Amino acid sequence: MKSLTQSKRFWVAISMAIFIICNAPIWWNTTGAYQTNLPHEKIENAADQYLETGMDISTCSLSLKIRVLLVGFSEETTIYGQNILTISPEKQSAVSNVINNNVAIQQVDDELNSLVGSNARGLYHLIVNNGPVSRLHIGKYRHLWVNLPQDRVQEAVGVVQFAYQTLSLNSIMQQPQVKTALDYRLTFSLLNQDPTTNLIQWDFPSLEKRFLNPILNKLKPLAEFKVDSQVLHYGNLPAKPVYNTNSNRYEINAEDMQYLLNANDFQFDSPAYNGTSLQFLLLLPSRSISPLHILDYKQQGPVQQNAFIVPRWGAVYVYNTVKTLQIAQGQEGKDAATHSSMTKSEDLNIMQVFIEQFRVLIGLPSSTDNEDVTVVPCTLDGVAEWEVDALIRIRTINHLTSALHSLRTLSKLVHQMPNVMVMEDVAELCDKSLANIEKSNVYCERNDYDGVLVYAKQAVSDSEHAFFHPSMLSLLYFPDSQKLAVYLPLVLPVTFTVLMAIVREVKLLRMKKKKNQ
Repeated sequence: MKSLTQSKRFWVAISMAIFIICNAPIWWNTTGAYQTNLPHEKIENAADQYLETGMDISTCSLSLKIRVLLVGFSEETTIYGQNILTISPEKQSAVSNVINNNVAIQQVDDELNSLVGSNARGLYHLIVNNGPVSRLHIGKYRHLWVNLPQDRVQEAVGVVQFAYQTLSLNSIMQQPQVKTALDYRLTFSLLNQDPTTNLIQWDFPSLEKRFLNPILNKLKPLAEFKVDSQVLHYGNLPAKPVYNTNSNRYEINAEDMQYLLNANDFQFDSPAYNGTSLQFLLLLPSRSISPLHILDYKQQGPVQQNAFIVPRWGAVYVYNTVKTLQIAQGQEGKDAATHSSMTKSEDLNIMQVFIEQFRVLIGLPSSTDNEDVTVVPCTLDGVAEWEVDALIRIRTINHLTSALHSLRTLSKLVHQMPNVMVMEDVAELCDKSLANIEKSNVYCERNDYDGVLVYAKQAVSDSEHAFFHPSMLSLLYFPDSQKLAVYLPLVLPVTFTVLMAIVREVKLLRMKKKKNQ
């Protein structure tokens, strides 16, 4: 076999070097990840505009407007700095008659709504009636009423300011709330602690139709709600109840009841559901520890309604059925069967407690009544029109803030990991989210509650879909350090050999030229 000539060896080495140099960029790019251009500058500008200024209720363009309606006062009466609503004398007389007649507060509220009610979100009517001073009444619609005499009519300015504070519900931010989300799953569980002696059934589909559907339909603009139920048996208490001979009942500390969930391994959440869940547990204690009451260890008294809220999880209601109470009081024999269904009065009591707990969890106060104000209870649907307006204002800010946080975090992630895969779909979702934020701001300027909420919900949905896009979750990328660690042991020996061959051939060529000279 003939050996290669010197010139041929040189060109072979040069060819190998050219091949490596030309293919190195191709290899570098093919081992990298595709990354489209995200709107980094737009994201930063939007985040700086809202997040850096401490975006909260006070900076939201959605506003409350209160119009004052004077009833029974002289024509020249006015209130400094307030928007006065004028109605005909006939309608003023009708409003005054409704307020002055000693009828049920629910009836007064309904009749005032038919006469001077407001149908626009964020617009409220304050009716100041000429008469002896009374408490401020807040209806379940969008109106308020109070009695003030002629010589104290200017005190309506303070009433308006107080009404602003009450209608805005600023105090609810201190209450335990569930995460602001676009959809919720409500699971109602009936736990028979000892089904052998105290087996109670409930007709939950009927309860859902009668009590839950009205309030959930009222809150439908805020989020989607799915409801399901289950019956559980043989639950454990985190501590042993103590019998109180003075009150003839069993008691367990509220501090111990905080560990109720840890004492049981029930599967409350469905593994197939990735949304926000709210759990409502109805605990029926066994006959041997009935009646059971939760004891407030701070006030050394029974907990109100014998129920408590678990923040970010749901609520628990320890319920002593009528049958078990009768057995404990000696009205029934200890061997009396307790295998039965809930009575209508028990259904009403249970669902009232659950709805009250649900209100607190979604951000509504359990009660706004005090010595200065009376709130008309919502007996039909569980939530007032003005409360829905307040939730829209609060949740709009939460949605917009969450969307901007998600977009900014995604932008920083891509900057810190330049080789992470970013598909075109992710960039499109980011653009859509930013566009929806801008549209939401346009509707904010118009004080259009429904329009703002629609685009705010879409903005946070697009931002979350972008952040949790499947291509982002996989994190299939090749960092530079990994490339060098994997390929350098393979490429370096070949490259070194080729370079040494080129150097050797160059030396031989120089020596040959010197000899020829």
